[in-house]
Amino acid sequence: EASPPPSFYSNTEPPDLDAPADIRTALSSPNSADWLPSISAEYDAFFQFDAIRVVPRSTVPHDAEIHPSLINFKITRSGRFKTRWCLDGKSVKRRDQLASATLPPAHDDAPHTVSNKTRVYSSPCADNDAVLLFAALCAHYKYKPIAGDAKNAYLQADPLPDKYACYMRPPRHFKDFLVARHGATNLPYDPYDIYFQLIKPGYGHPVAGRTWYHTFTSFLVDTLHFVSTDYHPCFFIRHETDGPPTILITIVDNIPIAGQPHHTQAIRSSLSEHFVMTWDDTADDICGLCFDVHPAHSLSVHQHPYADKLLSKLDYLHVSTSSDTPMHPNFRVDPDISQPLPTHLPVPTFNPRQVLGYLTYLRPTYPMLSRTIHVLATAINVWTDKHTWALDHLLRWLSTHRRL
Repeated sequence: EASPPPSFYSNTEPPDLDAPADIRTALSSPNSADWLPSISAEYDAFFQFDAIRVVPRSTVPHDAEIHPSLINFKITRSGRFKTRWCLDGKSVKRRDQLASATLPPAHDDAPHTVSNKTRVYSSPCADNDAVLLFAALCAHYKYKPIAGDAKNAYLQADPLPDKYACYMRPPRHFKDFLVARHGATNLPYDPYDIYFQLIKPGYGHPVAGRTWYHTFTSFLVDTLHFVSTDYHPCFFIRHETDGPPTILITIVDNIPIAGQPHHTQAIRSSLSEHFVMTWDDTADDICGLCFDVHPAHSLSVHQHPYADKLLSKLDYLHVSTSSDTPMHPNFRVDPDISQPLPTHLPVPTFNPRQVLGYLTYLRPTYPMLSRTIHVLATAINVWTDKHTWALDHLLRWLSTHRRL
């Protein structure tokens, strides 16, 4: 049997195999000139948004919650060197208490309110149905949507109550970063004598997403007069007196907006004044879904660019198979059933956990993949060569049929 694949570094994105494990590895790698500015930008963002403060260890209460922190590294598909400074969420003991303490107060008497569906600990996020409804309304009203992206969104959320703010230790080898940035004789503080007090629920905090959602949607409701729909807590609508409504969905820190141009531009200006955001004037791709509007208001949805990028990354873009199904015809779930496996070809060398993570995003437009992905995902901890060949077959099938 082959060894099980390595674990994820985070709960949201598969890791990049070329990404370093810690600061020291990053700063001693051939890409150190790219990693240092990335770490510096992430570090500066915490202070820009007043998300943390440096405190001497001697001043921290003896009963305070002190958690380790870490920096996640990732080289994105576009080649960007990305870092995230995270609280180690596994160490947060009072998860339920923290979550319940930061729930927003009820607004039952308010004329515009966030739907009660959102009154949960976790953060709501628009699903595929909400995105498809957004696209259908854009086709119906002939809207051209724009999309905003909130930079360092969690750090722009409202602060935690003081008694629920926690502390975190500097990440591993943090002194290496300070030396590289300031020089060995100009350190701003001794990293072994301080803690960071987390003022806002940054990455890894159990209510980070929920707090950001409440911060952003409260501004939509109270200031911009949007109303959360009963269809989905992340789907917002604002009725206009001079024409069709303005629609908006929240996908964590990505905010597609559609409406009459003068309304969308006014909303864009208001959001940019209150939050640090970047904008895309042609939001043809939302959550990896691409929309083509045809005459008579018809709409087609596909994920061709995403599929092409994934297959190209894995060197499967120009391979093919004669099979009509994504599941290998000789594959059996039962490990005791013998089955013929290719012996004349080398076993593909990819990270199956990473590949399956990427493939899950294709299910909205390739539903025929769902069964195969599910079967292989259930075997991720007992992975063998037969599973590798089944995944190889799936990728070959996708390369052949990606224009379905």
